Amino acid sequence: MFDSMVVDDLEDKPYLLFFMAVFIAPLLEGLYFRYHQNRNYLSIILTFIVTAFAIVTIHYLLIAYAIYLIVLLGLKVKKKKP
Repeated sequence: MFDSMVVDDLEDKPYLLFFMAVFIAPLLEGLYFRYHQNRNYLSIILTFIVTAFAIVTIHYLLIAYAIYLIVLLGLKVKKKKP
């Protein structure tokens, strides 16, 4: 039911779709795929938190990505080069 409400809102309000495509999508893409690559503790943890919020709907790809971030954080704690 929620998915159809979102689709209806996007069809009724094209400016909302524009806002999501121009601002929200690049921000999330940067957090998911680029921000953790500087390998700071804070950036890895922030990316993990954002990923945890996205897992609410149980997507297996996001679960695998969260496991990757945990391994990356573990390597950082052990001071090993990933």
